[in-house]
Amino acid sequence: MVRTVAVASLLACVCIGESEADESRLHKTADCMFEHATDADLDVLKNMIVAGIEEDSSSLKGLAMIVVGSVARLATVDCDYPVTELGTQEFKTISNLYGQRVGEKVMQDAFSRLNQ
Repeated sequence: MVRTVAVASLLACVCIGESEADESRLHKTADCMFEHATDADLDVLKNMIVAGIEEDSSSLKGLAMIVVGSVARLATVDCDYPVTELGTQEFKTISNLYGQRVGEKVMQDAFSRLNQ
């Protein structure tokens, strides 16, 4: 019984360590993508947000395809993320984190213009 508890505790520590490492990788990759994003990358995302708000599904679909290519380029070319992992849940999470960072920047920029 004591041995079982010890093994379970050890496994829990290993899993927690792996989870923290995974979380760190997610944020590091998303941060790298954000740091390498060009003004053109950000403009496409801004336009996609506007198309979504305006319910312009035609523009939204076209812009979404451009964003997918941009996100894949940023991850694989600029941040050394493996191409073979682009379809994974991990990459979806990274993309969401990147999108959050971009959204925050868009809002900060918008509010800073209010104060001009």
